[in-house]
Order: sequence, then structure tokens, then C-alpha cells
Amino acid sequence: MNNVTENAENLPMVEAPERIEGTRTLRQRLPRRVAGLAIAGLVGALAMGGLQVAAAPAASAATYSASSVHKAEKAATTAKKKATKAAKTAKTAKSKLNKAKKAKASALKVDTSTHSAANAAQAKYAALNNAFSAQSTGLATTANDVAVAKAAYVAATNTYKVAHVKYSAAAKAATKANTTYKKATKAAKSAKSKASKLVAKAKKARTAFTKTPAGTRELAKTMAAKRGWTGKQWAALDYIMKKESGWRINAVGGGGAYGLAQAQPGSKMASAGKDWRTNPATQIKWAFGYIHSRYGTPAKAQQHSMVTGWY
Repeated sequence: MNNVTENAENLPMVEAPERIEGTRTLRQRLPRRVAGLAIAGLVGALAMGGLQVAAAPAASAATYSASSVHKAEKAATTAKKKATKAAKTAKTAKSKLNKAKKAKASALKVDTSTHSAANAAQAKYAALNNAFSAQSTGLATTANDVAVAKAAYVAATNTYKVAHVKYSAAAKAATKANTTYKKATKAAKSAKSKASKLVAKAKKARTAFTKTPAGTRELAKTMAAKRGWTGKQWAALDYIMKKESGWRINAVGGGGAYGLAQAQPGSKMASAGKDWRTNPATQIKWAFGYIHSRYGTPAKAQQHSMVTGWY
């Protein structure tokens, strides 16, 4: 695994010979094409014992920092919570609307039946009253019959009035519930749309940031923790990747070495994924597998690197 130059455009695809153990001279370790670069394009620095020559990260990726990404993700999380709450409110409003509709329908039935009963009582009273007024003494209809019919009519009318008041209230409540439901549905839709946009924005920011050295390192730290490589092991891993590539996924070294771990040739990483050229997670996965299979732990790989200059 050589020290590197960052230039992913002309990655050799032919198989390079396996690394020969032992240190190499600076002339051997730098790819020939470095000689053609302008001095202004070189960033020479002794980093963890090796010379690094790297190009600046892509402009789109450079606009994202850890803090801006975390801020975007926090905003997305908050928006998702609000969207969930709004959806719950809309669901509750719909439930209340359904209940209000049922109450309105029930009240309407009572209103209709009591209205019919009041009309029937009114008709009966009118008929008996007319009959009583027109009859001669001694006929069947009496004043008492008329009085009873009138009382029934008055009672039926009062029952209808009460029922009608209840129906009016139920109808008003249903209208209000419908308005509330519409507003809640609109708010939920808006919150969902906003959340989707913020989630997409955060995802874009995270993807871009992950491809920067800082972002790749952050991702690797998370993935390493899942393997139990924390503390001393993470420090060793950080040392190796800084030395090999400066945490750049497009770092190119001599002999076809490529990526974070300077796989030689880079195509070896295809075993971890077809997107090995551009996906930090794929390169990290391959690097972890390589270190585990060859050394067992990052600390042992670091020891070997410090003694030999490669791992």
C-alpha cells in the first residue's frame, strides 16, 4: 500500500504485481505522471511518514462540512417529526368527522320522525276539532276528545322542536369537523412535502460530505465502531488511512494502488462492491476486510506499517 497522489481519472485497469514486502524509495513510490504536474498543483507534506500529493476535493463536495450536514439532518429529523404529528392530527380529525357525520345522521332520523309525528298529531287534532264544532248534541266526538288530541299535538310538536335543535347542533358540529379535517389534511400534506424535501437535501449533503476526507473518516469511524474497533484500534486505523490516502477515496498511488486503503490494484475492491471507485462505504468495507484477514486488528496492521512503511 503506497503513499499516494489523488487522481482517479486514469486508473490503470491491468493487474499489477502483488506488493513486494519491504520499503521502497521515493522515486519508486511516486507514480511517473506526478512528474508532469505543475509545482503549484502539488501539496507536498510529510504526513505520517510519507509524501502525499493530492488534488483539491470537488467543489460540490467541498461546500458541505460536518456541521452543515448535521444541521441539515437535524432539520430533516425535526420536519419528519412534525409531519408525523400533523398526520396524526389529521387522522384524529377524520375520526371526529366520521363521528360527527354519524351523530348528524342519527339526529336527522329523529328530527324526521318527530316532525312526521307532530304533523300527524296536528292533523288528528284539526279533524276532531272540526268534527266537534260541526256536530249536533249527542254525537260521538266530545270536547274531551278534542282536548286530548290537542295535548297530543302540543307534546309531539315540542318533541320535534327539541329534536330539531339537536339536529341543527349536530349538523353544525359536522360542518365544523369537516373544516377542521380539511385544514388538518392540508397541513399534513404540506408538512410531509417539506419533510421530504429536507430529507432529500440532508441525504444529498451527507452523500457529498461522505466523499470528502472528513466525511469518509466520519463514516469509517461509525463502521469501525460496529466491528468493535474503537479506542486504540480506531486510532491505529486512522493512522493507516491518513498515511495511505489522507482519507481520500480517489487517491492514486504507484503500481495501480487506489482509494483509501491503496488497494493494489484498485480493482481488488470490486469484491466489496461494483461501485468501489466512488463509494466510500464500499472502500471502507474492503479495507476492513483486508486488515482483518491479514492482520486481525488495525493495531497490528499499524505496527507492521510503522516498521516496513507499508501494510
